[in-house]
Amino acid sequence: MANYLSRLKKKPFPDYVKKRVKEEIRKIQGSFFWQSNERTKE
Repeated sequence: MANYLSRLKKKPFPDYVKKRVKEEIRKIQGSFFWQSNERTKE
């Protein structure tokens, strides 16, 4: 994930692309967080 974020900063992508990618990364990180929480409860 960090690789994608660093590439976004280095390369001249349009703002809407950067925004979209960051939103998707947040969704993915959120789902990983949820899954790890569910495992710790069991």
